[in-house]
Amino acid sequence: MKQIDQLLNRITMYKLLLWGLRGLFVISWIFSIAGVLPYGAVRPLVGVSILLGISFAANYIFAGLYRVAANSESTNITALLLYFIFQPPKDVREAIILGLAALLAIASKYLITKHERHIFNPAAFAAVVIGLSGLLTSRWWIGRDTMFIFVIILALLIVRKIHRFPMVMVFGASATILLLVRNAGDAAAATLLRDAVLSFPIFFLGGTMLTEPVTTPPRRYQQVMYGLLVGLLFSSGLHLGDRFMTPELALVIGNLAVWIIATRGRQPLKLVGIETIGKTIFEYRFKPVRPLAFKPGQYLELTLPLQKTDFRGNRRTFTIASSPTEDEILFGIKQVEPSSAFKSALAKLESGHEVTGNNLAGDFLLPDDPKQKLVFIAGGIGVTPFRSMLKFLTDNRQTRNIVLFYCVTDPKQIVYKDILNDAKEYGLKVVYVLNPAPGQEAPASWKGELGFLTKDLIAKHALDYEQRTFYISGPDVMVQANKKLLRSMGIQRTNIRTDYFSGY
Repeated sequence: MKQIDQLLNRITMYKLLLWGLRGLFVISWIFSIAGVLPYGAVRPLVGVSILLGISFAANYIFAGLYRVAANSESTNITALLLYFIFQPPKDVREAIILGLAALLAIASKYLITKHERHIFNPAAFAAVVIGLSGLLTSRWWIGRDTMFIFVIILALLIVRKIHRFPMVMVFGASATILLLVRNAGDAAAATLLRDAVLSFPIFFLGGTMLTEPVTTPPRRYQQVMYGLLVGLLFSSGLHLGDRFMTPELALVIGNLAVWIIATRGRQPLKLVGIETIGKTIFEYRFKPVRPLAFKPGQYLELTLPLQKTDFRGNRRTFTIASSPTEDEILFGIKQVEPSSAFKSALAKLESGHEVTGNNLAGDFLLPDDPKQKLVFIAGGIGVTPFRSMLKFLTDNRQTRNIVLFYCVTDPKQIVYKDILNDAKEYGLKVVYVLNPAPGQEAPASWKGELGFLTKDLIAKHALDYEQRTFYISGPDVMVQANKKLLRSMGIQRTNIRTDYFSGY
């Protein structure tokens, strides 16, 4: 599992989804040639060519009209999702309708928006319009037993990558249980369960479309409710006349609910400056074009219009290091060589350049009770959410009992000392922990702790650790290791807060 996580950490969710969908297409085409699927060798190629061609043409036209960068990655994903929703065309009429579906999907990204952010999953929206108009029925042919193992692998990888298990599990469970209840008198329970799992697109929709960041609510409890709503609608059997509930309609209704209760928009950010604040660590300062409402500890996805991308794509998620009490939006970013295409382009930005912020989210938040004792564990640049929290507490003159273990491999990687020192007046205790990289030694002037974080070290500086809530932030390997340490110390899962930032 560690090897899988290391692989997932090297790519973005969007790249994983794109290459996963491409893989599913290749497998389905091979199965069609072999006669396992009833589409033959030509129909799949015709279908995917129409969808990709119309999608890209429409995207570049709309991007030009709206004077924004065309996102080829997103366009690819939308076209491939439509490929798995509608069957490959049998004739010219179906081919034309398939092209219309691609046009509608791309158009919805630009025309049906709020604060420059699309409201509906584009592929689902297009399928709803085409289906309700009676032009073509969505088949969701990907939901069949021959494709199940490949779909479930992709879905599990995506959900693990973005840590959305609660939302997807609630969706899958509610959809399956309601389906079993509604059909309990028609077949044996085992047969119904098998058909629900193997012959319905539950895993495909849940893993590849329900998880779309733009249409997913920002908070975990909202995500669970979103999954529940879509799951119940998915299997509800509701209908109006001869128009029945479909998977795509269930998702679109869920998207609408998210827009009503948790709407978020694109946030243009203008670069103010870049400053080196530590060894290989840079602080990027942005001025929001319009006010950005966020809570200390949340994160934001940044998008750059790259001419050429690498395997990690043109989007990355970073913790907001600034406090809501500050005028600028700050990001502390570690950059080492060789750098990704995204970070290389980011480093070359000049003052005044505008980037796009998206998908503000995160539950890595301070507890409401100011009397709750806390322990912060930061691994390297994972200190950024704590910088946001501590600056917020300092500016509001709010005292909290907090012990911060700041773990680094090089003393020159320690940043934001001014903020940490100011926060000491309001209850913060800072413990610097140095674990030098192989072949390196601690400098003679080092006065902090040495080695890995251990139970004895935690107990030494937080004697009442059993009464505290722990927050862990840093690279995923470090987060998992310290979570395991805390569990071995008897700390309850409910008292351990971690968050996942795919930008690491």
